[in-house]
Amino acid sequence: MKKYTYTEKKDTRSGFGAGLHEAGKRNENVVALCAD
Repeated sequence: MKKYTYTEKKDTRSGFGAGLHEAGKRNENVVALCAD
């Protein structure tokens, strides 16, 4: 399991968005749907 280093506090929405952005950069076939 990958170990993560704590860097700073962020809200969940920002982390989710950053993760989707990174996934999209690595794989152009990524499709994401989200609803509040």
